Amino acid sequence: DETEQGEPFLVMELLEGETLQQLWKRRSRIVPPEEALPIAAAVLDTLVPFHELNIIHRDLKPANIFITSLGEVKLLDFGVAQMREGGEAMTRAGTALGTPSFMSPEQAMGKSDQLDGRSDIFSVGATLYAILSGKRLHHGKSDNEAFILAAPQPAPSLARTAPTLPTSVIACVDR
Repeated sequence: DETEQGEPFLVMELLEGETLQQLWKRRSRIVPPEEALPIAAAVLDTLVPFHELNIIHRDLKPANIFITSLGEVKLLDFGVAQMREGGEAMTRAGTALGTPSFMSPEQAMGKSDQLDGRSDIFSVGATLYAILSGKRLHHGKSDNEAFILAAPQPAPSLARTAPTLPTSVIACVDR
């Protein structure tokens, strides 16, 4: 809105709680499935109206998922979100924006013109992979190496890093 003097201002909700990244670190980098899966389900439910409007978050990761002290899940930081108008990207192709350890291959390759909601769903899977196993999907020595790993390599099965998880959880995250 604007003040009476014409100065713009923004009012935001005060959130009390912690990010999923903080929770993950506090839990020694392992969040049990009975806690992780409802968080992921809430994120996916939140994404539905955005995807219906052709808005892609493009930076889903534990640091951008917030759990309030009441247990509500909130998505943060739509700073690199992309809006697609009639199937066309409204941002320039060829630039990879986001966090390499959690991004889809097409996003890592800078194919912003090919992104849709499935890229966000991939990121939710990569987030689950990390918080359930304690290891990031693509982790390089630098951001550039992580981009290189994220682009061409298929995602490894969660069974490789967390073989004791229920097979149904592994199958869901792998998909």
